[in-house]
Amino acid sequence: MTQRFGAGAPDPDILVLLRDDPLLSLGLDARQLQLLAHDLRQLLQRQLDLQRVLAGLVARLARALLAGLALAQRIADLALALAHAETAGAGEIFIGVNALDYSGYPDCRPAFVRAFERLAGLATRAGVEGRRLRIRAPLLRLSKAGIVRLAASLGVPFELTLSCYQPARGRACGRCDACQLRRKGFAPGETT
Repeated sequence: MTQRFGAGAPDPDILVLLRDDPLLSLGLDARQLQLLAHDLRQLLQRQLDLQRVLAGLVARLARALLAGLALAQRIADLALALAHAETAGAGEIFIGVNALDYSGYPDCRPAFVRAFERLAGLATRAGVEGRRLRIRAPLLRLSKAGIVRLAASLGVPFELTLSCYQPARGRACGRCDACQLRRKGFAPGETT
């Protein structure tokens, strides 16, 4: 197998592997080994190409899902909570949405919470059997400062909480909308 192969020919290392493999005992001659090695090389190249394409698609899909999830996060959260509530027999689901966030997140509006509660009544066995599932949103109509006051009255350890959309190493960026709203909620004398 010392002859030279042209462009696109099998890698000599593959030929060595094939030559030393039990395939030879099946009666493959040198030409058949060359063809098999060439086919294997093409197959491996196609597999690598496919892996690169799939990696790119997965990355694009992940970015799209994350962008969409941020915009419809409450739908996903409530759907999962609804499935759990149905199997656990719970009568209430609590969610921490706030109407002040509705300009960027329509699923933080009171109308959305009411509509999802109606959906729960139509889409669950409990709802169909007349056992109403309630969606509770205790922060819905509070100001950011009101949320901070409520949290303080409940003893929330604020140093362990994070509102940032773009945290780095567990720390808030201080620049995103969520950080600015949080800062405003902690400002002395703030009422909105």
